[in-house]
Amino acid sequence: AFDGSSTGAAVVAPKQIICHELCREQVGRNTCDARRLTSALANEYPTVDFSLVTSEMDELWTQQREHPQTLADRGYAFMLWLRELGQQEVTVVTHSSFLLCLLNAVVQCSDPRMAAWFENE
Repeated sequence: AFDGSSTGAAVVAPKQIICHELCREQVGRNTCDARRLTSALANEYPTVDFSLVTSEMDELWTQQREHPQTLADRGYAFMLWLRELGQQEVTVVTHSSFLLCLLNAVVQCSDPRMAAWFENE
């Protein structure tokens, strides 16, 4: 699309920012890994769509550390959701422990340099 001016500048649609409960740090035991109230997050980040976060309180966090298999299952579910979006390009912003588990347990990497970092050759 073009803006209609004589410069013919392309109009770039604003990017949609979506918060997804599945795409978060390994949860449990550590207080720093607990999510804040959804309403507080929505007030602080008004341009983010929090509609996929269905509860006000953090229902994933417990006193016990999340088992790695549970984290991997959550990562797999997130990848299935991501695939259904049908987008050509996406940016995923998350924590390194989630990415480490995701790229070790869910994603197969064919680039030897990248696979070495995530140890998923």
